[in-house]
Amino acid sequence: MRLIVFNKTGTFTKGKPKVTDVVAANEFNEESLLYLDGSVERGSEHPLGKAIVQKAEEKGIKLGEVSEFHSARRKGIAGKVEDRRVMVGSKRLMADHGLDVRPLSEEIKRLEGEAIIAVPPNR
Repeated sequence: MRLIVFNKTGTFTKGKPKVTDVVAANEFNEESLLYLDGSVERGSEHPLGKAIVQKAEEKGIKLGEVSEFHSARRKGIAGKVEDRRVMVGSKRLMADHGLDVRPLSEEIKRLEGEAIIAVPPNR
């Protein structure tokens, strides 16, 4: 299971979301997650996507090229970065693609109370 958890705050206080926490699992670390997700989100008009790209840029992460980009309305987005399939979106999107986020359900539940986005980066 691979999962990224981005905690956003500032939506109501600053008028736009901001990534405040990145939680890595398995072989991923904060930089690799921001590279993959930021790469897929780079062309996004969505405020949360822009926040992910901004966080990657703040960290000095050079984003990669994306192929096979796809948007799933109200669920999220997907694409390939190098040889990795990357999905950014809701638990519903992950379930639609057979990704089981239950092993991290307690972490997700805790962070959902703080307005998060949970994102498995690939299959």
